[in-house]
Amino acid sequence: MEWTLWFWLGGAATFHISMDPSPVLVSLGSDVLLQCIFPAVGKDMPTPTVLWHHGQWRLAEYDGILVTQRPGTELPESAEGLRKGNASLLLHRVTMADLGSYYCTVTVGKQQAEAGVLLEISGSDLQIYTEPSSWVTMGSSALLKCRFSIGDVIELSSLTIRWYAPGGRIVAQFPPKEEEEEEEKDVGEGPGGLTTLGSFSEADLLLGNASLTILRAQPKDAGLYSCSVGYGGEERHSESLFSVIAAPHISLFPVQVSLGEKTTLLCQIKGFYPARGLQAWWLRNGQKLPEAISMGSPTQNPDGTFDLELILNLTLESHDLEANFTCHVTHPALEHPLQQILNMKVKEEKWWEDVQSNNRPSISSILITTLGITVIGFAIIHSLRRNRGVEEEEQEQGEVRTATDGEDREQPQETADFQSPGRNWEVEKLLPRDHTQSEGEILQGDRKAGFLQGYRKTVGMMEVRYSRIKRQIIVECRETEEDKVLVLESTRESQVLA
Repeated sequence: MEWTLWFWLGGAATFHISMDPSPVLVSLGSDVLLQCIFPAVGKDMPTPTVLWHHGQWRLAEYDGILVTQRPGTELPESAEGLRKGNASLLLHRVTMADLGSYYCTVTVGKQQAEAGVLLEISGSDLQIYTEPSSWVTMGSSALLKCRFSIGDVIELSSLTIRWYAPGGRIVAQFPPKEEEEEEEKDVGEGPGGLTTLGSFSEADLLLGNASLTILRAQPKDAGLYSCSVGYGGEERHSESLFSVIAAPHISLFPVQVSLGEKTTLLCQIKGFYPARGLQAWWLRNGQKLPEAISMGSPTQNPDGTFDLELILNLTLESHDLEANFTCHVTHPALEHPLQQILNMKVKEEKWWEDVQSNNRPSISSILITTLGITVIGFAIIHSLRRNRGVEEEEQEQGEVRTATDGEDREQPQETADFQSPGRNWEVEKLLPRDHTQSEGEILQGDRKAGFLQGYRKTVGMMEVRYSRIKRQIIVECRETEEDKVLVLESTRESQVLA
């Protein structure tokens, strides 16, 4: 069907444009001439200007000189031909991208007319369908769908399939290449991850399924893919935009801060793709801090993902000690925003380190002086005790008297009532009953205040002179169930030890 629009621009009589009946059918790869005929222009009229549109796209324009946006496009008629009313457009080597609506607009002085025509592939029973876009998370497998039909039973001998990756490289095809031309017939390297290559099953193709599988998709696999199906000399193309996304993760490092000092908070955002769409900022108790800045543009990793650092410079005040500082990130790969609270600790005030660093000689002198005084003091005390011990050893020693054997020895210089029931006994020693130590050796092992007399081996009451305090004490030896001798010392207190 042909349609014509004409406009009155204030000149002479209007004119109209004639075109071929629509649709115009063409075979892929061949040339086609789209006619645009209008009334001839007289010598007293200006040379017509011509504008061709392909859909909304300005394809070719002539205003004294021809400008085209598609290689292989021309207006075969010269300026003289235009004056004769011929503005037809010639397209060389038609592809699937050339199909669609075309509009021819001719302007002569103040008159203008427009007409349109539809360009289609001949034998249009071949139909093809792909999803306009699809996406997958990084490292997963993806299926790029491509389905086709011919309106009849499919004969594989008449079928060709090609998948084009971004950049135009063929990554899968049917029939597959010969083995001598392709070492890996079934699986080959795609633009990034591994893709199936020549692995279409005949069962799928007979059902009109020419979908492509991408294994372990990586960011560099993303882009515009094209599925091309040919059958019986016809060919159709359909494109699909494939995206790979990777969700970011956050790394925060604990910091130690001091009040009044400038502090830098760092949030590392790693492993995200694509770079566009990422938003990150610092929060203080849930409120956005506009002073947070990013460290330049995202940097790309070898696997195609991106990293970004977000920093916040602040001087810590007392009210910040109880605040939560949070790194907040959003990205298209995240279902919900990603947040992480920074672990911030206040430094302990180690004033002694400052003193030590600033006054190290003074402290050393004080320590040495204190140590010297202590040593001298111990030496004086030891000397006094030694002199006192010599004097005490020269004194006359008292003897021990027991209440059980009835024997008397020479009485000590001072006497004491060791029969008094109002005594409290403290454990002095626990000895084996058959001990062979002398009385003096027993005392030397663990004596209090320097005993001068030893214990009798017999069990019973005995008296010992306590030389350093110049008094006598009462000692009792008792048998125990464990065949031990329990040595008790009187404390002269009112209670009696049970």
